[in-house]
Amino acid sequence: MKLNARDLTIFDRERLRGEFGEFIGRGPGAFSSQVERELHGRWYRETLDQMSMVVAHQWSRGIHRSALRGFFLHGPPGLGKTTLVKRVSFELCRIFEHVPPGDVAVPVRLVLIDGADLARSRYGETEELLDALFDFVQSSTDESRYVLLFDDVESLFFQRSHSGVREWHFSQNSVFFHRVDELDTSRAIVMLTTNRADLVDAAVRDRFEDVAVAALDRDVLVDVLRAKLRQQELPDADAERFMRQLEAASGDAISVRAIERLVMKEYIRTLTAHWSQPSSL
Repeated sequence: MKLNARDLTIFDRERLRGEFGEFIGRGPGAFSSQVERELHGRWYRETLDQMSMVVAHQWSRGIHRSALRGFFLHGPPGLGKTTLVKRVSFELCRIFEHVPPGDVAVPVRLVLIDGADLARSRYGETEELLDALFDFVQSSTDESRYVLLFDDVESLFFQRSHSGVREWHFSQNSVFFHRVDELDTSRAIVMLTTNRADLVDAAVRDRFEDVAVAALDRDVLVDVLRAKLRQQELPDADAERFMRQLEAASGDAISVRAIERLVMKEYIRTLTAHWSQPSSL
C-alpha cells in the first residue's frame, strides 16, 4: 500500500498561517517568535520554546537516531493540545522555510491523523495503513520535514490491560512500536495527544517525552475570552462578566472550548437581535 499527499490531512505553512496569522517579531522566550494569533500563558510559551528548539536541533544537526522521537501530550479536553502541536509546526516552518538568500528552504509539513483515518474493517488493513504512513514520511523524495500528529491517540493504541482491547490492537501497537523505534529523527517527529492517558498503552507512552498540559490561569482565560470576542467582532468590555458566568456554571473546570461555546452563543444572540430590528431588514 502506498499513500500520496492527497490521501492525508496535511498542514503546510500557508494553511497554518490561516490559523495563526503572520509572524510579527521575536517572542518573549529565548527561541520562538510571535504571531498575530498567539498562544496564551507562560506555560504554553515556554513549552513552545522547548519543543521547537529540540526538534529544530535534531533536524538541523541531522540526528538520525535520537532517543527523543516525539512528545506525548495529555490533559483534560479543551486545553489546546492540538493547537500547541500546530503552533510548534508553524514555528518549524519559520525556521526551515524562511532562510537567508543563498540557503535552501526546507518545507515542513504537519500530517494530522485521527482514529477515523486509520480504522478499517478488514483485518490487517490498519497495520498496512500505519506502515504506509511512516513510509510516506520517511521515503519522501524531497527534503521535507514532517510532524506526525496522532490526535486523540487513545482511540488507536489501547492499554493492553483494558477490558475493551481486542486482538488487532496488539498488532496495531506492534507495528507502531517498530516504526517509531526505526524513525529517522533528522526528518520527522511524532506527536501524540489524548484526553485519556490512562487508556493509552504504557509501551506507547514510554517511547515519548511526557508533556502534561497545564490548565490555564484565570487571567489567561480572560485574555483568551477577549481575543475570541474580538475575533467575532464583538465588544470585549463584558469579558469579565462572561467569565463569571462560566465560573458559576463550570467552577474551576473552564476550557477554551467552553469559552468558544459562550462566544458563539453571544455572537448568535447579537446577530439575531440586530436583524430582528425593522431598520435592519
